[in-house]
Amino acid sequence: MTCLHLHIVILSKPLLLLSLLCLFIGLSLYVCLFKVGIKILNLDRMGGARTCKHTFNHIWVETKDTKKVIYTHWEAAWVHCPAASPAVAQKPSEKEDFKLSLITWNVDGFDLEKRPERSIGLVKYLNLYNPDVVFLQELVPPYVQFLKEQLVNYLMIEGGRKGCFTGMLLKKSRVKLVESEIVAYPTTKMMRNLLVTQVIVNGQKLCLMTSHFESCKENTAERLNQLHVVKRRFKCAPDDVTVVFGGDTNLRDAEVTKVGLPATVCDVWERLGKQEHCRYTIYLRPAIRRGVPHLAPDHMALVGLEKLDCGRYTSDHWGIYCTFSQDLQRGHL
Repeated sequence: MTCLHLHIVILSKPLLLLSLLCLFIGLSLYVCLFKVGIKILNLDRMGGARTCKHTFNHIWVETKDTKKVIYTHWEAAWVHCPAASPAVAQKPSEKEDFKLSLITWNVDGFDLEKRPERSIGLVKYLNLYNPDVVFLQELVPPYVQFLKEQLVNYLMIEGGRKGCFTGMLLKKSRVKLVESEIVAYPTTKMMRNLLVTQVIVNGQKLCLMTSHFESCKENTAERLNQLHVVKRRFKCAPDDVTVVFGGDTNLRDAEVTKVGLPATVCDVWERLGKQEHCRYTIYLRPAIRRGVPHLAPDHMALVGLEKLDCGRYTSDHWGIYCTFSQDLQRGHL
């Protein structure tokens, strides 16, 4: 029995070594496949396929000034809003002619560190999402010149020439410019203003507005003055014109409450399922006239959440991507 036992052990030793070798190879393959899978997921996120949880973590963990990001972007539009359900992040298609797609983004043009790389990053995002309209804040002349050279399919409307200013990009194939106007804020100390354009998209009249309200906590009074100017523009718009406002307002909740918004205000974030990663985006709408087309929000997402190869983000703000659908429903909301 003893000899037999030893004989079996001797014969099993090569098999044991072979088994260990196979186990090692299997574990190595698993690790490689896992890494490839993570890389693919990262590429998918760059293409917009990101989850709410992923985005939420990016807002609260990787942003320098979380409160600033949450409160500074108020997307607004004066539109009819039927009930809507949460949408999955997706890029617009050229075939979806009934949609209006828009990005608003404070590009942090004053920051000279890695600005060429960051401006290239912005162009890549705009080419990826291919929006009809882009609202931009904190532009500077060199940044504007670069965008004009790189985005020849867009018309650039500038809200200033010196210092830091706003701008709009209008896709030439989709948006027809009627006129543009720069509305001054009489008491601003930071050269801020309201950039307004009248455009036509698929036969529908739109008034597009963007602004960068006065910065810093101590300038509350001036921000409220600027908000009043925007409100007056909303109220004086003709019934057949849809007004869309987006930008960096620097507003705090208490400031908005103090000024008060028209009763026609409806929160796009609530309409689209209260997704945590894109809160505090709003739009305004006038009383509904039968037969008049209106825009209904159907999707929003944050963009610019990934670090560039240079180690910086495109900006110290996230961009907000939003799409609207034309609505011809008759009757009440």
